[in-house]
Parts: sequence; structure tokens; C-alpha cells
Amino acid sequence: MENAYDIAWDENALRAVRKIFNYLKKNASEAAALKFRSDVFDSIDALIEQPERYVYDRILLENPPRYRSIPIGGYRVVYEFKTEVIFVLLVYHSRQNPEKIRKEMPS
Repeated sequence: MENAYDIAWDENALRAVRKIFNYLKKNASEAAALKFRSDVFDSIDALIEQPERYVYDRILLENPPRYRSIPIGGYRVVYEFKTEVIFVLLVYHSRQNPEKIRKEMPS
């Protein structure tokens, strides 16, 4: 089966994954960091088959809603999909201030 979607990562989203990975490696364990990174990329890869699988992000609701998020541990990976591309836009900790999250969204 041919993939219907390509995946495009925002540079800041990739940077956030690296930053969280390094934080977990230093403050939790290397195993926790590796699991986080694996969970993120596996979840994104699974979107190719079914991009509607996750709910709209409750912090980034618009009218109409367009951003969805994947829960991974205490973090959320925000994405949207259009025609043939899934855009990974943001990775944030779910306890973060909602205003800060909204400001970090790419334009």
C-alpha cells in the first residue's frame, strides 16, 4: 500500500523532541529518554495510516478546529494534516501554561 501522506516536521518541534530527550536522559534515565523518542516517532509514523486517530488539541481549539495532538507521557505532540502532508508543529508538556503554548505555535 502506498502512503497517502508525507510527514513534515517544524524545526522547533524537532528541537523540542531533542531537548526533552536530553532532559529525560539526564534526570530520569536513558531508557526513559529512548522510550519517549521512540513513542514520538512511532506515533507520527502511525498517522500515515489514519491521521484522524487523535482528538483535537483542547488548548489550541479554533473554529473550526484543525490541530490534533498525540498524548505521550506528560507531553503532547501537535499536528495537522492537509491534502497529502502531516505537519508536526509543536511538542509541549501538558502542564505548561496554555498561553505559552499558543505563542509557541508556528505561524
